[in-house]
Amino acid sequence: VHIHLNEGVVSTQCSCPRGQALCHHIAALLYHGHYNISSTDKAREWGVKGKAAGNKDEIETIDKLYPREPYSALVREISANKIEQFRHKLRQSNVVGFAWLLQPEANNEISVLVPPIDEILFSEAYLHAKNKEEYLLSQCEVDQQKIQQVAEFTIGQHKNEGWMIARKMRLTASKFGTILSACKRDKYSPSLFKSLLEGYDLQKVLA
Repeated sequence: VHIHLNEGVVSTQCSCPRGQALCHHIAALLYHGHYNISSTDKAREWGVKGKAAGNKDEIETIDKLYPREPYSALVREISANKIEQFRHKLRQSNVVGFAWLLQPEANNEISVLVPPIDEILFSEAYLHAKNKEEYLLSQCEVDQQKIQQVAEFTIGQHKNEGWMIARKMRLTASKFGTILSACKRDKYSPSLFKSLLEGYDLQKVLA
């Protein structure tokens, strides 16, 4: 607390969180000084801890005061092979139905052989093509060699992520019956297009 003889309290400061404004420590000190400190009193000059020039009080964070100790829930180190075996067991059990989240990233090699339809439709080349139908058919063409390579990459069907990528938004054999029946009736319902776009297919699901 800085007090001037004529001007009264000039400035106050406290080390508590509210010390920059006004706190009860300052009020208590002023109340005490009003009755116990005279104008001739001087500050104590003995036993005062000096501070080196330029040094400032540093505020230590909780992380510094209480450093986090290294924690591991494992009794021993686990190899990558053991982790993969554990994931394989979880995929087989499929207790909660989210075992597919444990699978590694899909292989992009199948996308090079047969580019996804949605990527073709949103590509700059397709958007600026003069004949979009001709361009789309040219991009979807596959020769006998690519057919053989796709067959090798999609072994295992639904257990192989490459199988899902290769058949996405394409007219596969499982969809031919639905398409032919719609062509015979000459009726193309919104649900047909939604099923072709992998939206849903509840025909074989029992109630």
